Amino acid sequence: IKGQDKMLGKQDETIAAIKGLDKKQDKMIKGQDKMLGKQDETIAAIKGLDKKQDKMIKGQDKMLDKQDKTIEVISNRFNNMDTKYGDIAKTLNSVNDKLDFLARLFEKLVNHIVKEEK
Repeated sequence: IKGQDKMLGKQDETIAAIKGLDKKQDKMIKGQDKMLGKQDETIAAIKGLDKKQDKMIKGQDKMLDKQDKTIEVISNRFNNMDTKYGDIAKTLNSVNDKLDFLARLFEKLVNHIVKEEK
């Protein structure tokens, strides 16, 4: 009977230990449920960021399209100026040549005036 009492005592200890493990498992399961909930929140947040990034990319694409159109318009205006007013570089070179010629004439005039005053 003493042996049986010891066995019953050990069985009671084992049952208590199993109940303790059961409680720990319940806590672990609750913790896992919380972690899964947090993961779901994280996934939802990431999906939200993806949507915002998609909007940003679309906005950037629109801006690039507008920049391309602006560049095209400016290019067309310069081409139109060239058609209307001729080659601007040639015109500027011609004006520069005329200014050089006038500077030489002015220099001659000044030299002539200086000689006459002497």
